[in-house]
Amino acid sequence: MAGLYVHIPFCRKKCNYCDFVSAPGNEVFISEYIEAACLEMESYSGAPLFTIYIGGGTPSVLSKENILKLFAGINKSFDCSKINEITFEANPESLSTEKLAVLKEIGVNRLSFGVQSFNENELAYLGRVHSVKDFAASFEEARKLGFRNINLDLIYGLPGQTAERWKENLKKAVSFRSEHISLYPLAIEEGTPFFEKGIKIDEDIQADMYEFSMEYLNKSKFEHYEISNWSKKDFRCRHNLNYWHCGEYIGIGAAAASYLNGVRYKNTSDPEKYVLKAGYLKELIEEKEEIGPEKRLSDEIILNLRCSEGVRTSNEIMSRYGSVLSDLMKNSLIEKNNETYCLTNKGKLLANQVMMRFV
Repeated sequence: MAGLYVHIPFCRKKCNYCDFVSAPGNEVFISEYIEAACLEMESYSGAPLFTIYIGGGTPSVLSKENILKLFAGINKSFDCSKINEITFEANPESLSTEKLAVLKEIGVNRLSFGVQSFNENELAYLGRVHSVKDFAASFEEARKLGFRNINLDLIYGLPGQTAERWKENLKKAVSFRSEHISLYPLAIEEGTPFFEKGIKIDEDIQADMYEFSMEYLNKSKFEHYEISNWSKKDFRCRHNLNYWHCGEYIGIGAAAASYLNGVRYKNTSDPEKYVLKAGYLKELIEEKEEIGPEKRLSDEIILNLRCSEGVRTSNEIMSRYGSVLSDLMKNSLIEKNNETYCLTNKGKLLANQVMMRFV
């Protein structure tokens, strides 16, 4: 079985830090895009799924009609009998009570809110178009309608953001008693407004904020099960765990990636080209890579190390990476628990450097 990811490349307004394939779109083109996505799904007719993740962009900008059309296409093309998790990303400014009710009715059982900050000035700086009040209202309405698995996304390490202001953000997030929290350091990516303005970040300050987050969320009864993700007991994101455990996945939509039968491939990033070519899967694919044994082993270590369980040793791993693992242990970046290697807290702070040793 595979996880299904559907990319919705539309939003009310592109944020100042965002380098994802996303942009505002008119209703006519959005409808055409959903029809194209349903057409692409037919290429995988009958494939069994165990998770669905609708991401973006901002999926909640879809109209009720397009949400229903999208899920009708999923149910038509895939075997959904074994699905145990359906996640839908949402931003407060585009999530109405009516849409929430529709999502609940069609089986969505996990919401992921793009909160990013509980400070109005920070929201404006990031280019967000919702207010803290908007989020609180959306979250409360979701609870009223019976959603019991909700994630909150937050960004830390903004220029000028003080340690105290970050602590207030995190404390406010915990006060909502969501089941899951994801934390990401602000990154300045080429092509974004922040990049064009020459915005700089302080990685040392971000590291301090991350260390505080690990300690605070642990005290708040959240399990740190992946570098950027914390959950209450039994509320880990199953869809993302499939990526980190090297499982198979199907990506639908512009820029969506898939991994099936040892081959990783990615669709065109151009939404207009995607709509034109959706019925011809081979013409949609712009990147393709067969994952051989060495690359598969490297991916397994890198992805498994992101998770709290770490990577389980094997003769193959020790033969190829034994000296690397030994060196990382000497530098207190990883530790060995029985037959498993895991990142230490220091290793989590320097995770990118650790991972590069296995590329």
